[in-house]
Amino acid sequence: MSKRIALQRRGVVKGRLPGALKAERVGPPWTFYCRKDERGNDVIDDWYSTLQTKAKARFARTLDQLRPRPAQDWQRPDASPIRDHIYVIRFKDHSGIPQRVFGNFVFERAAFVMTVVAIEKDREYIPGNCPDQAARHQQRITANFLRYAILCFNHGP
Repeated sequence: MSKRIALQRRGVVKGRLPGALKAERVGPPWTFYCRKDERGNDVIDDWYSTLQTKAKARFARTLDQLRPRPAQDWQRPDASPIRDHIYVIRFKDHSGIPQRVFGNFVFERAAFVMTVVAIEKDREYIPGNCPDQAARHQQRITANFLRYAILCFNHGP
């Protein structure tokens, strides 16, 4: 099966495909992946395990709301675009602190890879270099998806 046919079956609109896929060409549902570090640790799942139950439920609800939406519809209040297919997922934890999860789309896999976590205070991210970190991780993930991405929250019994 050609790449074009495979992409069409996954939601690509009719028409000529450019070399670089655009956000509006590949549709949901998105599969969520977490970033692995150089040692193979799932850094997003490690962060997730520290959240209170109520915060986990709010985060899960946000992901459930984003999963069926086309990338161009990832807007506030649940998400917002940063740059070059990098988005930030937005939710508040159990105490009302604005939590932010940065990540990027991998369109040919219909995936969104969560890469960096932060909090937002007075319209500033803490730590402050999160967009740059997310861009660096995006390059690594694009170069070697299987090494740097793992299905999120895939816990066995």
